[in-house]
Amino acid sequence: MHSYKKRNKLNFNIMEDIKKFEDFYSLKIQPNIARFQREDKLANTWGVLMVVSILFTLISFIVVINSSLSSIVTLLTIVLAIFSLYSVYYYYRKENLYVNDFKQNVIKEVINYLHPNLNYETDKVAKEKYYRRSGLFRWNYEYFDGDDYIEGIYKDVPFNCSEVRTYTTERGSSRRDNIGEDNNGNIFKGLFFTATVNSGYTGGTYIWVRGLEQLGNSIADERYRLLKFPQTVHIKTGNPIFDDYYSVYSTNPAEAHSIVDDELMQNLLQFRKQIKRKVSMSVVMGKCHVAIPIKDDLFEPTSFPDDKEVIKEYFFLVLLILSIINQLNLRKLL
Repeated sequence: MHSYKKRNKLNFNIMEDIKKFEDFYSLKIQPNIARFQREDKLANTWGVLMVVSILFTLISFIVVINSSLSSIVTLLTIVLAIFSLYSVYYYYRKENLYVNDFKQNVIKEVINYLHPNLNYETDKVAKEKYYRRSGLFRWNYEYFDGDDYIEGIYKDVPFNCSEVRTYTTERGSSRRDNIGEDNNGNIFKGLFFTATVNSGYTGGTYIWVRGLEQLGNSIADERYRLLKFPQTVHIKTGNPIFDDYYSVYSTNPAEAHSIVDDELMQNLLQFRKQIKRKVSMSVVMGKCHVAIPIKDDLFEPTSFPDDKEVIKEYFFLVLLILSIINQLNLRKLL
């Protein structure tokens, strides 16, 4: 997520926001650093005890099988097994304590500082139906998960987003070439954003990264390998630069041309260039969906609670979320 450190071309003043971060860090984060370090150290200590106790339990079990002193060693094995279970329980308890404390007193504080009216839920994920309906990643997946859900209204635009990961255990080079699956089976991993826009948009307009159009190569793809999808037509934008980066398909050409105008094409290209990510976008049945692929886990606690640069990444990630509305001028779609 290191790409979030520099945003000197976005619609906010980078120097001003760095100053905001420094003020925020001094006021909200620095007083809690010592507590985070204690919690993290305690969790790590229990983690070491867990590994050691499980290892000794296994060794003791092997000795029981091969030793004539089975009753004595058996008792020792039972004691070690009980302690192993105890250490596993306490490791996960202390780890969860650290993670929850960190998210509530760092991530939530960042969000409240930048926009107090947003709602943040650590274990909630964006609605799966919107991911499927968006058409941005159509390959059939076996797993859908995510966390760090943010919801609210910004610049009059109601929105929600979270980290989302869809993946499959079935591999295939054709999927990686045509749909975008990576070598780990991820179909999509990153930030999935949905805004409620004009309910008059009743069709579906899909702005796919060129070369990753979510269209099947065969009837078998459409029937068995891809999520269900309405009939679409290719939209000619008349903008050769935009067409070098994106392909537009829609169920309603007239509606598509009103959405994908010169301003949106320019904004999307600029936004993609600024964040150096292959952003994709769709407007489907009154909802605008934006997907930003990010390999790293979002908003996860660092192993070094005093690492200021990591905290800064969280800060600028929240600014990135808000900038989706600003940079793409989603108010225009209301």
